[in-house]
Amino acid sequence: MFIKKYSLEFILNSKNINQEEVKKSLLDFGEKVEVVDDPVPGEGNLKVHLETLDPATVFDVSAQFGRIGSIRVNEIQT
Repeated sequence: MFIKKYSLEFILNSKNINQEEVKKSLLDFGEKVEVVDDPVPGEGNLKVHLETLDPATVFDVSAQFGRIGSIRVNEIQT
């Protein structure tokens, strides 16, 4: 049976964002979760990358932390 899986990459913007809190909240919804500081100083941005079966839920959870931008979604063949 074919299961659709997606690779998500996006920027999460919020002035008072906690990198570990974001990562912890996404661990239940994906694999290979990476949350790192965006290199633009003073912007308060995080780069987020993960693999998931449910992109909509990941975006809903992430939106609770700030504004989502620069979204890239790729389907992964499983």
